[in-house]
Amino acid sequence: MAQCGSYVPAASARLSIIDAIVTRMGASDNLMAGESTFMVEMRETAELLRGVTPRSLAIIDELGRGTSTHDGAAIAFAVLDYLVQKRPLAFFVTHYAHLVDAFAANTLIRSCHMAFLEQADTSSGEIADITFLYKLVAGASVDSFGLNVARLAGLPESLLRSARARAKWMRDELDSKWAAKCARQLQCAVAQARLRK
Repeated sequence: MAQCGSYVPAASARLSIIDAIVTRMGASDNLMAGESTFMVEMRETAELLRGVTPRSLAIIDELGRGTSTHDGAAIAFAVLDYLVQKRPLAFFVTHYAHLVDAFAANTLIRSCHMAFLEQADTSSGEIADITFLYKLVAGASVDSFGLNVARLAGLPESLLRSARARAKWMRDELDSKWAAKCARQLQCAVAQARLRK
């Protein structure tokens, strides 16, 4: 916007000239044309990827949420990897925390999150009161805060308790499967090392 003379709300700014602003944001469908929300999301993403250049500003918000977690996460990973190769200036907003780990060694990517204040002791198991500060800060977020947002939206406490219990079970299940997989891999590596001796 500064390129066309708009106000920049800062004491000072260094801005690069860009050739386009390309975005993939929001959720909508086109059911009359037989396009689901996810199909619209994928078409918009394809169009963005066809037009992005190293001189573009690309903004992608929550890519992959309209399908299964695994497919959505895989698509988000592949699109982010594609953008890294194309090298536009990009904001890639995601709730897939594992993408932070997958790209942690890449010096072209910097993780940030929106700052917040937490106003409860979460060790008691209660869902904390969260105040979102609308300030971008360095580092990955420690959580997605989905239950906190659900609470802010007014979902019943009984439903939130049930959701919290289910989320804990899912995290524990995932952690135990991951630990078991790592243990199996370690056992195989030890067995192979013994065979080589």
